[in-house]
This record gives sequence, C-alpha cells and structure tokens, in this order.
Amino acid sequence: MGNLLFLAGLTTTIGFNSTVSFFMKKKNRKGSAFYLGGCGVVVYGWTVIGLILEAYGFWLLFCEFFPTVLQFLRRVPVLNKILDLPVLKLLFNRLQQLGGLPQTQYQAGATYKR
Repeated sequence: MGNLLFLAGLTTTIGFNSTVSFFMKKKNRKGSAFYLGGCGVVVYGWTVIGLILEAYGFWLLFCEFFPTVLQFLRRVPVLNKILDLPVLKLLFNRLQQLGGLPQTQYQAGATYKR
C-alpha cells in the first residue's frame, strides 16, 4: 500500500509524463528495476527480500537528492542541533559523500591554479 501511495504522490507532484520519464531514464533504469521488482516480490509474499530490493532501488533512484536534502535539514533550527551531534554528523557526512553526485574536475582531486 505504501508503494502505491508513494508512486501516486510522486505522480501527483510532478505529473504522469514526468514520473514515467524519470523512471525510464537510462541512468535510472537499474534503480527502477530494483524498486519495482522489490514491490512485486513484496506482493508475491517475500517481504524481507522485497524490502531490501526496494531500499536498494530507492537509493539508486534518489541518491543524487540526499546531499540537497541534508543541506536543507541542516538549516532547520531544531534539526541543526541534532544533526550536529558527532555520531550523526559523521554518519550523514559519509552518506552525503555516497550521494552519487557527478564529480567535477575539482572534486575528483585535480589540481588547479588560483
């Protein structure tokens, strides 16, 4: 039920054509296959395996958005204090690095002149 509501909410938010094109982009096909395949496995009855497949597909689909979401959450007054706790800060900084953002030549470690 939650999967259907997630897809319905995404479709309502960005529209049907944009949702279909998002899931069918070449770079998102693997994530789409894992997410939708996980939904099918859950319906079939293998809940734990399906949830693992869905989580991996969700990560592949939306990992590019996580750094932006974390930056936004760090600006919220109450959450800022919580996210600055050393353990959470270390965890979220590592997750932010795994975010899948395309690396520029500056991020990849290339040297440049100032």
